Amino acid sequence: MQQLLENFFSSSPTTFLHTLEEFDPEINFFFFFVFILLLSWMFSSIVLMDTALS
Repeated sequence: MQQLLENFFSSSPTTFLHTLEEFDPEINFFFFFVFILLLSWMFSSIVLMDTALS
């Protein structure tokens, strides 16, 4: 798990996805799903803070 995080922060997204592909495809999909959820959550929170500030 720590190696996954290190790869995620120290390399490009394509390399990170390539590292995930070495694992089980279901785990790969799970990580991808969580990653998308995290991105959308960050985006929505930024938009909400933006509208609250203006």
